[in-house]
Amino acid sequence: MAKSFIIVEHDSDKFTFEAIIRHIHAEQEIEVESAENEDIDWYFRSAEANIEQPTGLKESISDIFTEITKGNCEKIGIIWDLDTFSIEQRIQQINNAISLAAQEAQNEIERTVTWVQNITEINQFCPLIVDGIETQVACHFVGLNEMGEIEDVLKAIKSRSSELADCVDKHLPTCLDLQGEKALKDKDLVKLWINHYQRYDTLEKKNRKDAFTKWENVMKHRSEIFDFGKDEIIELKQLKDFLTMFL
Repeated sequence: MAKSFIIVEHDSDKFTFEAIIRHIHAEQEIEVESAENEDIDWYFRSAEANIEQPTGLKESISDIFTEITKGNCEKIGIIWDLDTFSIEQRIQQINNAISLAAQEAQNEIERTVTWVQNITEINQFCPLIVDGIETQVACHFVGLNEMGEIEDVLKAIKSRSSELADCVDKHLPTCLDLQGEKALKDKDLVKLWINHYQRYDTLEKKNRKDAFTKWENVMKHRSEIFDFGKDEIIELKQLKDFLTMFL
């Protein structure tokens, strides 16, 4: 049976989205693949700053054409961090990536690819036809308050006390400044907060080892440190609504 596939940026995102998919009981219908699998390494490539030539995403889409022709792919979802981009810029980037992938497939592989219409908004399915077989493509972007990354959402839905992570987050910029170190970007500070929270605020000292702190294991075995049911965080609710479109 054909499945829906979600393309995300990194392995860490893969594990996070798998946990959210399990929360909505959709793991049988939505598949998220890892770049560490050499046979399907096209699902995960980092987001790029280049709007006009998004090489990584283009390659990911190019490789998925084979799955479409085999009848294995019903729908494709692209979930990217907003970072510092606008929604319009990210949509343009995705349209460019699909168009470039279609052109290359037709020119180099002699595959017939028709990108019927550009995506104009998030959560909008648009048909993509490869060698006569149609699939649907839609995109969604994650962040908080129209910027940032999935880690910002995770921080907003913590389910445990975060005294140590909050303390480090508050004082680290001052410590770096006093030591003459370059200030960290907000995105790096949030990633550090997530690491400190899951490692120090939610685990006893004896359990702070890879079996408990490796991100894959966090999301597989103790994802309850994040409240995936916290729908008052509208960005989380919107993300889950997007995922249910693939059921």
